[in-house]
Amino acid sequence: MRRRVAGALAGSLLLAGGCSGGQDDPLPAASATPAGEPAVSPRESQAVLDGWTERFNEAVDSGAEADLRAVTAGPLRDSLVGRARAGGGMPESERIALRNPVLYVPRLTGHPRWFAAAALDDAGGDARQVLVLFERARANEPWRAAHLLTFKGRPPALDFDAGGHAIPADGGSLPAGHAGYLATGNRSAFTPDAFTRAAHERARGSDTTFRPARHQVRALRTDDGGTLAWYAVEQRRTLDVGDRALPADVRAHLGRSRLRATRVTATWTWLVIGYAARHGGGHALGESVHLSDVRPA
Repeated sequence: MRRRVAGALAGSLLLAGGCSGGQDDPLPAASATPAGEPAVSPRESQAVLDGWTERFNEAVDSGAEADLRAVTAGPLRDSLVGRARAGGGMPESERIALRNPVLYVPRLTGHPRWFAAAALDDAGGDARQVLVLFERARANEPWRAAHLLTFKGRPPALDFDAGGHAIPADGGSLPAGHAGYLATGNRSAFTPDAFTRAAHERARGSDTTFRPARHQVRALRTDDGGTLAWYAVEQRRTLDVGDRALPADVRAHLGRSRLRATRVTATWTWLVIGYAARHGGGHALGESVHLSDVRPA
């Protein structure tokens, strides 16, 4: 459900805006008796956020790979562990504070369970808007963040069932469409933003490949029948270690590792929040890209 945990969220982060998306026929009615139970209870909500924030900041301070793995999952884990390896730890600027959070909680059956949180992060001074996706793999495991992205602008409004809970959706087409555009420039399933267009242009003529990441896509239905999705794309390229044009992050990673090879395959993880209209293709609402792995080619 859309749950205000503490106070009113400032700015325009609430997932209550509008987004065009083709609505020629009526939307399916929300079920009066939706299946499953809330992914997280109202009583748990604040404790989950407070506990995770404390553990995450401790992991950032230590910079240890094991500590980062303990508080993250999925593509966020790949991204942060890769950054820690390349940088010899995490910068203090990665510490986080989740102020005035609003939770978007779907009803789910079994595990894993997940929910999204929109909040203001002012740990570094000026407040920034963030969207965080939390996952719990099993009942006896802690909540971990699987996706975290600074968000500018106003996301599309979400749809809610009769009990006020967010409605899970299928966002599987977005990663394939995004990766497909990056690899080929084909816009039939995905409309690129400036960031994605620039990445496609840089990759042209090289052996760079793109594919949907192996991680589960999490998505919620929007009020126009579309989909808001948290997903990841993997970018890979084989490189000569002695190349003067070796990317700086790959060079930094190699300088701190014991890897000895003349050619390596580097992987970058794209964290993306995307929207797909009910009738039509998708586009990215926000993304970040970081080196996540380097291994012998």
